[in-house]
Amino acid sequence: MDDTDRSTGPDDERHARMDALRRLRRGVDGALDEAVRLFGSDEQLLLAVHHQWQVALLARLDQVLENGADDVHAAVLRAVAEQSRALPGFAALLREHADEPVLDRARDRLSGYVDQACPCGRPHPLVARPAPRRATAGGTARHVRAMAAGWRQRLAAGGPCPVTGLRLRGT
Repeated sequence: MDDTDRSTGPDDERHARMDALRRLRRGVDGALDEAVRLFGSDEQLLLAVHHQWQVALLARLDQVLENGADDVHAAVLRAVAEQSRALPGFAALLREHADEPVLDRARDRLSGYVDQACPCGRPHPLVARPAPRRATAGGTARHVRAMAAGWRQRLAAGGPCPVTGLRLRGT
């Protein structure tokens, strides 16, 4: 028997898809293109991502309910935010494709589950907004230097001070 002619079977394909989803979940560069190729279409990939998102979010919501939070609404919002940080690639993909019709039924079903966990009547996002990027010391310093350079050019050209609006008198 020749072991060099190994065809990929259903198990190999399933493992490849799961591996692609793991890379996509973490937000690895290039993972999206590979996942779309393995799933065969954007729609199939979106449904698979949403399914995994739903399973993980429902597990988090189950913990919220089991722990008996004082403010269930705040706990649900925290669970969604934690999920979005834990699965950044999935969160980004689901935010980007939030209006895709292929996800309508799945999104409605998940919304119903979330509303059952917290029947407060207030809206519950299914994916948190991305956290604002923190400025780094180097980025802040570059920004301040660029602003100062722009102000010096304006003042040298006789323009008004960008902060006070006053014009400097000629020296």
